[in-house]
Amino acid sequence: MNEGVHPYGQKFVNENTCPVCQGSGKQVTKSCAVCSGKKVTTKLEKVKIKIPEGLPDGNIIKIPNFGDEPVTGAPSDLEATII
Repeated sequence: MNEGVHPYGQKFVNENTCPVCQGSGKQVTKSCAVCSGKKVTTKLEKVKIKIPEGLPDGNIIKIPNFGDEPVTGAPSDLEATII
């Protein structure tokens, strides 16, 4: 937490998430060998998308639940823009 005084005399407090425990209140002594403690992994996948014939440039095709997946929650949608 950083404290300071605004130029007009008001006091302000700036709270930040702890860079060590990421706000969990716990410190890991040994990181995961797969994700290195990041809680997520990255993998490259090929995706086949059926594009309707004659679809104009600028249209977006959404593929549900195929995008990035947050640490908690469901994966987002993958969006492909026609160019």
